[in-house]
Formats: sequence, structure tokens, C-alpha cells
Amino acid sequence: MESYDKSSTEVNEDGVDGLVKEFEKEGMKLNSKRVSLSSSTGISNTPPNTSPPINSSIQLQQQSQQSNFNPLSVSNNLMPQISPFILGYAREDMSKDDELAIIPSYLMPLHPFACYHSLNFLLDYFKQSCFYPNTLNNNNNANNNSNKEHLNKSLNEIIDNKLQITEALTKVIYKFIYNEHPELLSRLSISIDDFVMLLFLVAEYYHNSIIDPLNNTSHSLKKLKSSSLKPAAASQSSFTPSSATSSTSKSNVANYSYYEILNNLINISTPLTKSFGTDSEFQKLLNDIGENDSNNNEESNSSNFYLKNNYLDLSNDYIQIKEQLELIFKWIVDFIGFKLFDNVSSQLSGRDPTTLERVKLINQNNVVKLKSCLFKCYNYIKIASIVNITLPNISFKGFLPLPHYLIQSNIYKPVKKLSTSTPISPLNNSGSSLVTSGSSVLSSDGLERQRNLFLSSLEQDDESFSELVAVLKNKLYKDSPISLENIEIITLEEFNNRTKNNLTKQSQQQQQPQSQQHPLLYMKQYNYSSSSLRQDDSSIIDDYQLDLFTNEELLLYYGYTSLEEEMGFIRFEIQVFKSIEQLEKQFTDQDELDREIRLMKIKKSILESYLGDLNSSTSSIITTINNSSAVDITVSTSSFKSNKKLVDTITLKRKEGYYLDFLSQENILGYNLLELTRLSKLREVESYFYEEGQLSKQINLRNEMETLVYLSKQLKLVLIRITSKLNLISTLLTNNSRDQLTNSGSIGSYNNNNIFLYELEKYYKSHLSIIEQSVILLSNLKNQFTKPTIKSVPFIKPTDEIYRRFENWLKQGGVQFPKLQIANFTDSTGRGVVTTKKVDEDEVVVSVPRKYLINVDVAKSNPILGPIFEELHLNDETILFLFVIYEKENPNTFWRPFYDTLPSYFTTSIHYSSTELLELEGTNLFAETLAVKQQLQAFRDYLFPELSNQYPDIFPESVFSWENFLWARSLLDSRAIQLKIDGKIKSCLVPMADMINHHTNAQISERHFDQDSNCFRMVSSCNIPANNQIFLHYGALQNSDLALYYGFVIPNNIYDSFHVGYELEADEAEEGEESVQELKKQKDKLLIDHNLSPDSNYLRKDRIPTKNFACLRVILLTKEEFNPYIDIWNPINLKNETAVLQTLYQLVLMLLKSFSSTYQEDQQLLEVMINKDNDSKNNIDNESVDSNSNNNNNNNNSDNDNGINIGNIKKNLSSNELSNNNNGNNSDNNNNNSNHNSRDEDDEEYSEDDSESTNSENDLQSSEQMRMVLQYRIEQKQILTSTIEKIVLLMEEMGLELPQSPEASDQEYDDDQDEDFTLSSDNDEYFSDTNENDD
Repeated sequence: MESYDKSSTEVNEDGVDGLVKEFEKEGMKLNSKRVSLSSSTGISNTPPNTSPPINSSIQLQQQSQQSNFNPLSVSNNLMPQISPFILGYAREDMSKDDELAIIPSYLMPLHPFACYHSLNFLLDYFKQSCFYPNTLNNNNNANNNSNKEHLNKSLNEIIDNKLQITEALTKVIYKFIYNEHPELLSRLSISIDDFVMLLFLVAEYYHNSIIDPLNNTSHSLKKLKSSSLKPAAASQSSFTPSSATSSTSKSNVANYSYYEILNNLINISTPLTKSFGTDSEFQKLLNDIGENDSNNNEESNSSNFYLKNNYLDLSNDYIQIKEQLELIFKWIVDFIGFKLFDNVSSQLSGRDPTTLERVKLINQNNVVKLKSCLFKCYNYIKIASIVNITLPNISFKGFLPLPHYLIQSNIYKPVKKLSTSTPISPLNNSGSSLVTSGSSVLSSDGLERQRNLFLSSLEQDDESFSELVAVLKNKLYKDSPISLENIEIITLEEFNNRTKNNLTKQSQQQQQPQSQQHPLLYMKQYNYSSSSLRQDDSSIIDDYQLDLFTNEELLLYYGYTSLEEEMGFIRFEIQVFKSIEQLEKQFTDQDELDREIRLMKIKKSILESYLGDLNSSTSSIITTINNSSAVDITVSTSSFKSNKKLVDTITLKRKEGYYLDFLSQENILGYNLLELTRLSKLREVESYFYEEGQLSKQINLRNEMETLVYLSKQLKLVLIRITSKLNLISTLLTNNSRDQLTNSGSIGSYNNNNIFLYELEKYYKSHLSIIEQSVILLSNLKNQFTKPTIKSVPFIKPTDEIYRRFENWLKQGGVQFPKLQIANFTDSTGRGVVTTKKVDEDEVVVSVPRKYLINVDVAKSNPILGPIFEELHLNDETILFLFVIYEKENPNTFWRPFYDTLPSYFTTSIHYSSTELLELEGTNLFAETLAVKQQLQAFRDYLFPELSNQYPDIFPESVFSWENFLWARSLLDSRAIQLKIDGKIKSCLVPMADMINHHTNAQISERHFDQDSNCFRMVSSCNIPANNQIFLHYGALQNSDLALYYGFVIPNNIYDSFHVGYELEADEAEEGEESVQELKKQKDKLLIDHNLSPDSNYLRKDRIPTKNFACLRVILLTKEEFNPYIDIWNPINLKNETAVLQTLYQLVLMLLKSFSSTYQEDQQLLEVMINKDNDSKNNIDNESVDSNSNNNNNNNNSDNDNGINIGNIKKNLSSNELSNNNNGNNSDNNNNNSNHNSRDEDDEEYSEDDSESTNSENDLQSSEQMRMVLQYRIEQKQILTSTIEKIVLLMEEMGLELPQSPEASDQEYDDDQDEDFTLSSDNDEYFSDTNENDD
């Protein structure tokens, strides 16, 4: 026991036996002939643990229905054990209703709902509290002023006064629980009955054992005698043990509160019983488990702590309970009138400082005592208030005032959600009077009992149960443990009645034909259920809707863990999607917010399909946790009467989008953890291509890599956390052993503390074993994922002065890459980065200090440009753009070593000539490239020549030319990294990091800015041997994105697609314009409900995404066919499906014919280019060895940007010298000016500059770009051709008339196009090949 709780220590001086003797002095009579109060029987034939094997509720039901079922063995073999506490052991065979002990009622705390004196005690404090209504105060004052009038009051008037006060107290309780803290009961997993009992125990402890120097009211209350409704009870001074009038000598027990008695009877060591006081080792351990971690939260709200931790161990449960109990403590302090020193210190300013300090220490000690009482009483109510107590007018669960022995075993808890009882709700604040006549109230129930929680206690006659009898609920055999759940407390009168009828009942049981009845019906008839006083009509099977206590609950409430491996699982939580509230806080741009909300809805839709309905998924191994609790455990007063107390698992507060999985020895990655993580990492574009079943396999390579890396990182953090806890536990055990040697007088406390620490150590070691295996498995999966990149490659270290200067510049600035080397690869991959030593998993391979990052902060700090940027109020993107161009032409810039390694020319599509662009016509890249160039031109027109006119020396147009704008755009697109620095997302150029090439199976898993080290870091995802090229994954990008932003394409790109759009227009053939528009609106809504957009659809080479079919099914529905609840993901009818396939076929055929050449022609041209250009390319490569730095830069450009994929392209493709491209960008500028009005007069200057370039440079650039154009065009045509083939197969399966193949229909299509499927047709209601509206 805690050293500050002297009363508890005194009571426990002689041990449990001495405590029982003190009870006997108070009038308790223990049947020692039948009961052996002991934690160990010591007899050889003691039966084994009575807890059933770990089975599900369904398995328990199946066991109960077996043919060999024996109802007499139900207490030992079938009934699930719900408590590990025993009273002792049976000295003889015992039957149902056999007497165990006779107990004076004042020795046990009776619930204020059931006992009038308990209620009166609460009312005395309520009248003195700040919650007491002023209207009742005025009435009381008026009554006190006229004693004669008070004496003449009728009994009904007294009843009405009590009713008013109890109704007011009910409203105060409702307001706190349901209005101010509506989730308090669910988070604590208690009922309102438990809450009132908790209030009573704390107030009674404060009344009897706390000396409060700041509150004179409490002293006066100690002298009060509880008033009584019934005259016969008025002479009794109190209901507490101190009021006992036994003929025997007074016992020490009479001086202490119920809490102090329970504290000695229930000898456990748990986090809740060790949260306060001098047990600093427990406090330190609990703080280390949870509270210190919350310091890293972005928000101070402690509830956010639960959302920041994937690993939900004991600490999460403890912290939530502690948070809720702190709320209750503040409320109880106000209720009992306890004052905190800090709140009244100003009123005591005139007192002596020594006295003030003493008062302050006493007050602080009282706070600790009261909090300790609250936490322990909550613990005791959860685990020990399980004994059925039946009084004349009510039955409830309560405490047994006898020793509790803890026998470690697996125990069960009810998880059935009460569906018939409605949780008590607060009354409406209508202002109407709640006063009714006594007779009407006492004869009513239901609504009246909800209006007044204390009606039963007002009806109760306490004198009728001055003595209570503890009896058995079910039969027991000799030497069997007497479990607490098998004990019932009844009145002496009820016991005598049962004894008289016992022989008759036994006779009826013997005559019952057991073999002809269903075993469960037999159990129900003879009350072999866990509730012998069942008053509802629910089936006995309902009692078996149970679940095992988790290790967290066992540790938290009982202080031990299960020995079964099945119980050793880890709760791991993951946020699959963000709620709308979270998204609104994160995204300020409305368009971006709309996209994120759409993605969130798609994820929810996928989850509904994968896990089932979110609202009914509590039966799944995955628990959906929403704003409300997963299980409703609020119990109304009706459950109090039905003798039913629901004990549920702790439900932590979670927000929408969080899901729980369980890791165990059998499932080291949980049941659905990989699937949930894959979905959480799903991006908007990827969501379109998601197909049913991918979640359990693999969505795509990028998603899989991010999933494995994320889980590995999170589980390693858990590993570190568990290891630190085990180290702390080991330290505490060592310290306790040392303390035992120096303080032999506290062996009992030492044993209790160490028992809990050993159990906690066992708990975390089991978690450690699971996490270690999970981390190993994830490491193997990552190594397998990156296996295609793990191969030794020949390379040459660059000898150019540029790279030597660049590396020296990096090292001087603190850039670290100790195991990496810039390299030129001899396999035509070009420039990249290679490992010189083995790189370990999760090792930082590149570290770049903040001062070496080029971002808007650097631009603003420039002494020349900074003041101008501040004066012009330009946005960050514009500032960085201008700074990049300015520094490019600055020979003395600090960044010169970095700029010298940058390419002077990019092969991105915005640099393509007009000839090359025209070759892209009909592809997605064509329109995207033109749009980017037009935006860039508009951007430049906005800035220049205005900036040149204002600052001619700083922003000359010759420097900020169109060429440099194209160069800067491509530089930032291909090399800038979005980093979160100081809480803001910033676009940064990172020297050295930009050297690393792209691969879909990249080994670099993470790029981030580390605030602690103030550096940018790159981290490896796996072990990388020496002499291996390292790669990044740029993203799940289509070839159009790669060509537009990075300057390369990938043959057979798994992410490549062809964008198509379908138009949802009103059909003029329909009758009535209003009905047509209404049908269009209904179709729009149906598409939105299914997260579909007509103008954003894609085709792929390997499949036709199902969203194409779903979208077309809706678009092609007629008015007669339309149904808002129709299943659009499957064929609707033959007519509609035929129209869908034919529409899609004609659209794809039209897109294929829009190209100026066929697939075969492109392939032949590419082969010709390869044959002609191999020799010239080799010559250029040989000459480049001794070329100047500019030529090196040009070569490096293609190598770095293309990575390994452009190297693969170079292996299969070659370059072709195009005679029509001698003018370089001049041709590009002139053609785009005539076609798109996106060029200005300065283009002529750029073309003159281009003409000065060497022919070899132009040939190389044009050849490389043309190869990419051809390769991209071939890939796009392959997608369209593959789509047509798949449509034909589908039509064959449906028995439909096959359309002609593209080759056979070329001439027909050119001569006579179908008017129903032309883009320019007035009847074009089905599709469009662009997102633009034709109008």
C-alpha cells in the first residue's frame, strides 16, 4: 500500500485473516465449515483452472449443443469465466443457494440507486455544492425560517421535496455526462450506474478520511446525521461502519471508509492503482509509455495522441482512461466542495508564510489521495463490482466485503450490444416543473425513472435488509474454487424463503426428463446462466456473445497477462483516408480540396467493397473506429433492474478513416495490414485504374514500394519504443531488488510492484518477438522488390574538371555521400550515381545541409534580387523561376559549380521542334505540350518587357529570353523536389541528389528534410552491394508525363495510358427539353455518386479499365432504362451493353485513324533510324571524350534525365538525321506562332542564336527527340490497337456481330465515316477525345 495512505496500512497490519476478524467483530458470520479463505487449497486433488479453453462465442455455442452435454457440470466446464477472483475454496460439496456468509448491510457499500442512506449522503453534499439550484436553495431557506410550518408538513410534501432534489441531482449528472462529455462513459466502458457509484465512493472517502484545512463546510458535514424518508430509520446516525451498534467490541474497521476497506480486500497492482503516490517507479514507467510521446504532437490536445501512434499498447488505454478520470475528478471536486490551494491562495495572503506552506502541502497531499481514490475505485468497480445483489425492490451488481484472491486465468467479457434498452438521455431544458406527487412517481417507471435516477432508493426500506446473505449461484464440488461470479447476495428473508423451497426444487430437478430437452433450454429452466435473476426474454445464447479480455485489459485492470499465445497480439492502427474536416484544414485551394475529397470517397468505396459495409464491420477482424465508439456500452437504469452489467473492451477515441489490425505470431503482418496500407498510399490518378481484387495483391510498383517502406519504418519505430520500455523495466526491477536489501520492512509492496513489472516485461517481450519477425519479413519483401536493380555495372569515374570542382564544392559545404560516386556508365546508360561500398537498409546515403538547397528562401536572401522581389510582391514560384535564370548567367555565383553540371539543353517535349510536335498529333502529349508552352509564354509576356524596362541591368531581355524560360521550366520540372521545411512545402533544387536516375524498382525509399539535423536526406530501402547504380522512383508516371517533364520515355511503361473523354449531352430526339435536361442531371448525379467523370477516362494496353464501361453504360441509358439504383458495374441489358461496346469501338478506331501514319510504318521508320544512326552516334560519343564542358553537359542531360530507361531505349533505338530540322528551335518557334499564336517577335533572335550551334549538336538533339516521338507514338497506338482487340473478344463472347478490324476498314472509314460517332456531329453525345467542350 502507498505510504501516504496510512489508514490502509493500519487496516492491513494483521493481514487478510486479521481483517476478517475485524469484520466478525462488526457482526459478519463466515461459514468456515464450507469456505476456506485462501488463495491456495493445498490439497492434491484440487481441480484445474475452471476457465474454458480460448474459443470464440460461436465455438462455445457449438460445444453447448453437443449430445454429451451435462448440465450439472455447467459451472466448471461450459460457463465462461468472467472474473479471475475467488473467495477461496469449497471445503465440501455445495449446492445452489448454500450459505457462505451473513453480512451486516452497513459493512458493504450499497448503491445510491438502491439504498436510501447512500442517497441521503450524496444529497447532503449536493445541497452544499455549486451545482445545487438557487430555486431549491430559496425554498429551503424559507422552510428553515418557519420551524412550525416545517413540522406541519405532510408526508407528501416531504416526498415532493426529496423528488425535487433528486431530480435536480439527476439533471446535474446528465448534464455532465451527456451534454458536456457525451463520450465519457463509452471511453471508460462504464454505465451511468457505475459513475454514480464512483461518485459515492470518492465522496464517502473524502467525508471520512480527508482533513481539508481550506473547507469548513466539509467539517460541518461530518457532524451531520443523514436524514431519512422513513421515521423508523431516523434514529440511525449513519450507514457507515462507524455507526454499527454491535454488542461486540468496536473494531478498527469502523474508523475507515469503504474505499479503504476495498483497498485491502482487493490486493492488486495495476497502472490504475499505482498512478499516484510514492510509487514513483510506476509513474515513471507509465509516463515513459505514453505521456512523453505526446510532446511530439503538432497539437496540444491530448486526444490527438491516439491519432499519432500506430502502435496501440497498454499506454494508449491508460492515457485515455486517465484523461477521462481527470475530467471526472474536476467535477467531483466541485461536487464535494474540495478547494485547490492555487485557486484560493489569494484569499490566504494575510496568513503566516509557514502556515501557508503547511496548508499548501496538506492540500497537495489531499489532491493525490483523492485522485488515487478515484483511479482505484474505478479499477475496483470494473473488476470487483460483479456480485449480484438483490434487495426487495431492485437488483444490481456490487461488492462482496470479503477477501479477493486473484487466480491468473483467461477471462471473458460480454460484447453484446444492448438493442432493447435505450441509453438514458438528458432532460430537455424546457423549464417545465419536474415536481409531481409522490404517489404518481412511486407507481410509475420508464420515463419517470429516466427523469429521476434515484426513485428506487426513495422507495427502499433500508431496515428490511439490515443483514444480507452471500449464497452460491451454482453447484460446486469439494475443493473447487469459489469464484466471485458464482456468488449472490440476497436479503435474509429471501434466503429463508429459498431454504424452505430448496427440497421441493431439488425434487423437481430430479424428475425432469433431461434427455428429451435441448441442453440450452434445460439450462434456462434451471437458471444455470450467468444471471440467475434474469428478467428479460433474451435467449440464453445471448450470454455466450463473449470475447476474451485482451492482454492490455488484463494488465490495466488485473495486473497480469495471459499465458496463451493466442492472446499475444499487437493492435496496430493505420489511417486509410483523412476526414473532410482534416482535408479542409490541410488544403486551402478549392480545386485541390475537391480532388482530395473525391479520392477520399473512392477509398471509402473500395473499403466498403473489400471489408463490407463500414457500419457493420465490427464483426470483422478489422475494427472500424469512427467518431463514436465501436461498441455502445452505455447502460440505462433498466439494465440495472435486469441484473445485467455490460463490461466491454476499452474503446479508444478514433476519427473517421482509422482502422485497426492485429499482428500476432501466426499473422506477423496482421490480417489486412498490407491491404489497408496499400489503400492509404493510393493516389488520385492510380485510383482510376484500381480494379477489384488488386488490394489483396498489388496495385502497382510505386504503391507497393511506398507501402513496404512505410510499414517498415513504422514497425521499426515500434521496435525502438518497445526496446526502450524493456530497458526501463529492467532498470526498475534492479532498483527494486536493491531497495529490498536496504528496506526489508516493505517486502509485500516490493512483491506487488515486481509482479506487475514482470508481467509488463512479459507483455512487451511478446510484442518484441512479433515486431522483430514483422521487420525481417518486410526487409525481405523490400529486397525482393528491388532485386531487378541489384546488379554490378561497369562505370568510369568522371575526370572532367567540372566534376572535381563540383565534388570539392559539395564536401566543403558539408554535403555527405560517403558511399556514393558520380559515374559515367559504359553500357550507354550515361551519367548516374554508383555505390562504392555496401549500403545498409535505412542508411542515409545523401545528406545536404539547408544552405545548399536552392529554394525561394535563398532567392529572397539574395542581396540584389531580394529587395526587388519584396518590392514587387511576386509569388514564390515566380521568385524562384527568375532567380534560377539570373544565377545561370552569373559567372561569379556561389552556385557556379552546381550550374556547370546542369545540361544546357533538355529533351523535354516543350523543346521539340514543330516537326516533332506535329508527329505527336493525335496523342495526349501533343495537347499537353502545347498547353504548357502557351502558359509559359503567357507567364513571360506578363513579366517582360516590364521588368526589363524597370530594371534593365538586372533583368535584361537577352538573359531572360524564351530559350532560358524553356530551360528554367524544364530544370524545375525535372529536378526540383517538394520538401516540407519549417512547416511549409517548398520547391528545392538539391545538388548531388539530382544526379540519381529513375527506376520503377528503386532502392532509394525516402527523400525528406530533417528538421533536427537541418539537412535534406535520402534513405535506402534495402541493402545495396558495392558497384551498383542507385535509383529513385519519380512516380507512377505515364510516358506523356515523362516526356513532358523529364525528357525520356519508357518502352512498355506499365503506367502508360491513353486519355479519352465521353460527353454527356441531351439527346435532341428525346421528347420535351425539360425531361431531357432532367435525365441529364440524373445521369450526372449517378456518375458522381460512383466517383466517375465522363471527361476523365483512360485506356491501357493490358486492360480496359472498368470505369470506361460503367461511365458509358450511364451515358447510353435511355429514359425508360434509367434507374438511380441500377448496378452500373455490370451489364445492364443486352441493348445497353451492345451500344457501349460499339461506341467504345468506334471511338478507339477513330482515334487510331487520326494518326498520320500506321503502327507498322512507325516501327519500320524506327528500325531505319537505328540502322542509319549507329555509326554516327558512336562517332559523336568518341569525340565527346575530349570535348568542352558544354558538350559534356549536353550528353549528361540525356543520361541523367533518362536514367536506366533511356539507356534501354538507346539499346533498342537509334537516331535519324532529319533534313527538315536544320533550323532547330527557329522552326519550332515559327510553326507554333502560326498555329497557336504563342510566340512573340523575339523568336527571330532565338532562331539566330540556334543557327550558331554546331550541326552535330542539332543532329544529336533532334535525333534523340525524334526517337522519343516515335517510341511514344508507337506505345499510344499499341494501347488503342489492344483495346480494339479486347472489345472484339467481348463482342464474340456476347454473340454480337463483329465490327471490321482497323486494317480491313481503313478505306471504308476514310470514305464513309459513321455520322453517329464523329466528333463534329450534332449527335455527338457519347464521347470526345479531349477534355475541351467542342462548343
